[in-house]
Amino acid sequence: MANDSKSGVMSNLDKTMTETYKLFCKYDRDNSETLEVSELFLLLQDCKIPTSEAEVKKCLKAMDTNGDGVMDFMEFMTFLGMIYMIRLSNKTAIAKEIKNKAKPPPPIRKSSLY
Repeated sequence: MANDSKSGVMSNLDKTMTETYKLFCKYDRDNSETLEVSELFLLLQDCKIPTSEAEVKKCLKAMDTNGDGVMDFMEFMTFLGMIYMIRLSNKTAIAKEIKNKAKPPPPIRKSSLY
């Protein structure tokens, strides 16, 4: 049974990787197997992620682990993972804030000084 579970996970992972690679290739307009600033900017705009071209340049520079000035597929995967983690942490923080606001305030204790 455990092998069935592992093969199911791997199958889902393979599908996710395939879909992610298709997305990467869709925006790789010059078929260079990398994303340049203009291509990454277009991808982020289409994904409704508000950004500027200057921010994309900074992001690409930060994610460019091999220093070639463009984002290859592995760097792109790291980039997507970071976006996911940021969104997840924001959702968690927002959920905690809502939960905390929904709680009634603690009762006021009378001090022994009074």
